[in-house]
Amino acid sequence: MDINKLVEKFENCTLSKKDWTHAAHLRVALFYLFHNEFYEALSKIRCGIIRYNASKEISGNLCSSKYHETITVFWCIKIQEFIESFTMEPLVQIEIELLKNHMKNSDFIKKYYTQEFINSFESRAYFKATKELKLP
Repeated sequence: MDINKLVEKFENCTLSKKDWTHAAHLRVALFYLFHNEFYEALSKIRCGIIRYNASKEISGNLCSSKYHETITVFWCIKIQEFIESFTMEPLVQIEIELLKNHMKNSDFIKKYYTQEFINSFESRAYFKATKELKLP
């Protein structure tokens, strides 16, 4: 599905849970970051993920246990850096390159954070910068 249709389905919560993959997360973040200033895009992504998760919530699968602030902010920073490495390329070309890039592997975050930290309540609640990873 093209990126515009993906974002539309994400925003109106009609995207199926099986289609809400790591690659879909990256593509939606790319769309918002490409079209907005970093903090505006981050806000749209945060709110969108929480709204989407809430729309798919079932007993015992609470939204609060699904949203993860550190993971969300991490990927937004890395995707913003990726976008900035291109000059004048259209969104579709950046999307193709992003999905070929090492970021397509969700374990990429483990270069910056331990699994123990990623699993912690602290990391779900707020973003923790590292010396290698800073907010723009």
